[in-house]
Amino acid sequence: MPRRDRESPPAVLLLVLAALLFLALRGVHALAEDPEEVRFATDRVVVVGLTGHDRLDATDEQVLGAHLGDAQVGAMAVRPRYVGDCAAAGWTTLGAGRRAAVGGLCDPQVSDGRVTDWPARQ
Repeated sequence: MPRRDRESPPAVLLLVLAALLFLALRGVHALAEDPEEVRFATDRVVVVGLTGHDRLDATDEQVLGAHLGDAQVGAMAVRPRYVGDCAAAGWTTLGAGRRAAVGGLCDPQVSDGRVTDWPARQ
């Protein structure tokens, strides 16, 4: 009959530690508050695009702070497909939801509040 050592093998010890860690994390999760459903519906969305403005300055913070109760504010950085591409590529990336390029359409022509070469940009 083979002799059994009284020490636990490392695998069993690791399994017990993993189980304890799992139970501890489940306990922490149970303490968290339930998320609240947020309903945001609007007919108006304003997107402001800037190049070379990678952080908020004091004026930005003041303006945003004045409208915290009546506006939803978010910030994101879009990256065009090619490094050094124009701002129009950033706007196209925003609309596409992934990196995009504009193929030379860097200077949109606007007439009567509309982009005249919009079909080419789509």
